[in-house]
Amino acid sequence: MADESEHCLSMLRLAALDKEIFEILAPKTHLGAAAGFHAQQAVEKALKAVLDFKGIDYPKTHNLLLLIDLLKAAQLPCPADERSLVLLIRYAVEGRYDEEALKHIKIEPIREALEVVFDLATTIIHKT
Repeated sequence: MADESEHCLSMLRLAALDKEIFEILAPKTHLGAAAGFHAQQAVEKALKAVLDFKGIDYPKTHNLLLLIDLLKAAQLPCPADERSLVLLIRYAVEGRYDEEALKHIKIEPIREALEVVFDLATTIIHKT
């Protein structure tokens, strides 16, 4: 049990690092795709930390909607609306390989989705 608990806390710490990198990159408009990538990674790791904390198995995936579906199936709170998460999913793949696809990045919706998910994950994990 201690190993499982430590793994979930480790995932949350890794999410916090990606969140911090996002905040460093976000003001630099020419680094928007990189900022979006780290936001997506932070959200992904925070969701996986919650699933891990609750003992819910999840596949290796970058699909945030799949992770949200697992939370919903376990009757856990959904941390963000799906539109925000779809926006973040684009940064996992497109942001790495297609600079044109992400030319007009809007940082604030990304920041909002990241904050909601990270805050909820932190609350769930540290509540007990």
